[in-house]
This record gives sequence, C-alpha cells and structure tokens, in this order.
Amino acid sequence: MPKAMTAASTDTLTTLDEIVDNFSLLEEWDDRYRYVIELGRTLNPLPERQRIDANKVQGCASQVWLATTVHPDGQSGPILTFIGDSDAHIVRGLIAILFAMFSGKRAGDILSTDAIAVFNRLGLREHLTPQRSNGFRSMVERIRMDARAALLARHLLGCFRWSRSNPPKERKRLLGPGDNLPGAFARVIGEGNARERRDCADQRLLASRRRFADDAVLG
Repeated sequence: MPKAMTAASTDTLTTLDEIVDNFSLLEEWDDRYRYVIELGRTLNPLPERQRIDANKVQGCASQVWLATTVHPDGQSGPILTFIGDSDAHIVRGLIAILFAMFSGKRAGDILSTDAIAVFNRLGLREHLTPQRSNGFRSMVERIRMDARAALLARHLLGCFRWSRSNPPKERKRLLGPGDNLPGAFARVIGEGNARERRDCADQRLLASRRRFADDAVLG
C-alpha cells in the first residue's frame, strides 16, 4: 500500500503529485478504493465544536463537515487551511484528496485549480456513484466559495485601511459625489451578492463573506 496522507499539518500532507503517482502504481480499482479509504483514516479528528450546521456541506449523500481557517499573508493574499470529516469512509478519503489540493494554498491558487479535472484524471468519476461524484463537486464548490469570501474580505480590509490613510477631501474625491465609506462597502458587497446569486444556488457564501468581512474590519 502506498504511503498514506498524514494530516497533522500542511507540511506533512501527502502531496497531490504523490497521490497521483500512488494511483498509477495500483492497477486494480479495488486497491485504489482501499487507498482512498486509507487516506481518509489519517485525517485529523474534527473537534465537536466544528460539527455544526454552518460547516455542513449541502449536496452530499452522506454527512460532510468542512471548517475553514483564513490566514492573512500580506501582498501575496490570504492562505486557507481546512479540517473536515464525514460519516462515510470513502468520502473521508475524498476530503483528504481535496486537502492535498487546497489546504495551505492561497485563495487565488485555489480558484485557479481545476479540481474536477484532477478527479477525472484519477479515474474517480468512472468508479464512484453519481451521488458521490456530485458530493465531491459540492465539496469543491464549498472550498471555492470560502476562497472567494477570503479575497473579498481582503479587498474590504484594503478599502478600510485606504479610508483611514486618506484625508476626508481625498476620500470624497475618489469615492465620488454623495458617496461615503459605508456606502462603498455596501456597494462592493451588493455587487458581490449579485454575482454569487447568478453563480451559486447555495447561499452559504453570502453569510460566510459577511463573517469574513466583519472579522477583517473588526480585527
């Protein structure tokens, strides 16, 4: 059995390249299936306080929880780390594969990664039920939504810092007649809401964006 993921930290995670290489060494799907399950068994335990409705992933046949932590990283953009769990062994393995792709990565890199292409490259679509495949897509979209929320919060924090570093007359000139800083915040959030309503049926991002924005401004 190839080396399984150890999830103690992002430094010790099995890389995605290693997972792909390990898959190539296993010719039988039964062996690959067991390998995915083994990956899931090495995930860090999810604390009970994280097993809440806000962390549940909608659209999965089994119960899935994903909790996100955002780490500011200056000009390079926020870094996201994840912990998660499921009541299904194979789904825990899929979570481990997603963490190899995304945990410890910058939000922009998360959004530029085609997780579905990796899913197909590993042959998972052909060997998992449609429900499991749809659940994988739901987990990917949840992670992408949190990455977008982190980027929006960073943008709002930049607006907040800009407003404090510019004199009132300059703020008025740049914001435009009749504008004010709270109005500018509301406009940014409103424009984002419109995009997300078009792009996502799942409205979780609307709440998570506001949570990240509140943390950014208050912090």
